[in-house]
Amino acid sequence: MNAGVNLLIDDVYLAEIRRDMIKFAHLQLRDEAQAEDVVQEALVAALDNTREFAGRSAVKTWIFAILKNKIVDLIRLQVRTTNVSALSAEEESCLKHLPANTARVFMMREFLEFETAEVCQELSLTTSNCNVILHRARNGLRRCLESNWFSAGEQPC
Repeated sequence: MNAGVNLLIDDVYLAEIRRDMIKFAHLQLRDEAQAEDVVQEALVAALDNTREFAGRSAVKTWIFAILKNKIVDLIRLQVRTTNVSALSAEEESCLKHLPANTARVFMMREFLEFETAEVCQELSLTTSNCNVILHRARNGLRRCLESNWFSAGEQPC
């Protein structure tokens, strides 16, 4: 077993990464039970495939890649919509301020790396409508970041 993957056995590390995975999965799926299930599947897959970890990235990055793929697989199987913008009160973010459908389209395209055609098919959107939604999402996020995160006139890197 790779030395970096041995960290998975450490209870403290495992608890921390699991907590972060649950937050990420819940943001994507908006369903606590599904988030728990997909995180469990990702952790089991990581533990079952420790020999495949090549060490070219951090263990956490590798595990989150597995989680992302599990989430994408689950979303592709579902027909229902996910309300990404309905974040819990303690999880402030600029995504929270976007309309629910806009946030979902943005998350599917940019975070889950769906192709635009896949987002359109999954959400029954035309390509031009999807592009308009993505444009509005990026503008809304830019405005939010500029007003809440960066000083007046300061540009992000």
